[in-house]
Amino acid sequence: MGLDDAELAYMRETQAEHRPTAAELSRRVTVRSPTGGQADTWAEAEPVQVRIAPAGDQVPQALADKYGLEGLAQVTLDLARDVRAGDTLRVSPTEAYQVVTDGEPGAWATAQTVWANRTVRPKRGT
Repeated sequence: MGLDDAELAYMRETQAEHRPTAAELSRRVTVRSPTGGQADTWAEAEPVQVRIAPAGDQVPQALADKYGLEGLAQVTLDLARDVRAGDTLRVSPTEAYQVVTDGEPGAWATAQTVWANRTVRPKRGT
């Protein structure tokens, strides 16, 4: 027997209340220029609440080979967010991540988890 819609909604709401990190999610987009060409720019960042966890030993081998283990993290977000590889998640001026996998929530999921690689690190001694 599975969960009914109300139980699943309650579980999703409870999990959303326990995402302690405020961040901004942004995406690079291509826009047409007035001269008929194209230009890349960043779309306006959206505020999100996330949980960021060190990768530990759960990293898929292909990601470990490509990015190494040091900067990889699992990021948990709300199901309603459109999250794609290439998006940027900025927590602070010294903490930012590039999303390296697409968000793929399942029917019974209470959140979506993506892999991200840390691109900005704190300066040493601060």
